[in-house]
Amino acid sequence: MKWKSVLRPRLRLVTIAGALVIPAVVWAQAQTAQVVATHSYGGDGLKWALEAGVDDIQHAVAADDADIKMFLQKNLPVTATILDMRQDEPGDLRRFAPHSRWRLMEQTWKKMLAAGVRLGFGSGAAPPLKQ
Repeated sequence: MKWKSVLRPRLRLVTIAGALVIPAVVWAQAQTAQVVATHSYGGDGLKWALEAGVDDIQHAVAADDADIKMFLQKNLPVTATILDMRQDEPGDLRRFAPHSRWRLMEQTWKKMLAAGVRLGFGSGAAPPLKQ
């Protein structure tokens, strides 16, 4: 199919760029003693952030067992913006039913809590979008 040949090279570029850019940002910010935080839900983006040594990761709702182990090894906290996750759930369910980031967060955070990962809560409060 034609779309596959167009899509795959772009995905490859994103993968290479992400794997190189995150460590470069962490290194550059360390030179000026600044904190690096990421919004990472899971998959490669979360793994790259953990490996690069960011200071705080927000969300991590799809963290797997290897990610949780790395959080513990690096003594890295995780922060979630609970309000927006809850507010986004109806839209997530329309798109991904029966799954949502809110429900996934509950499952993942129970595993993280049991493992001893430091968990922090943020509001993510924002005014609702105008309809």
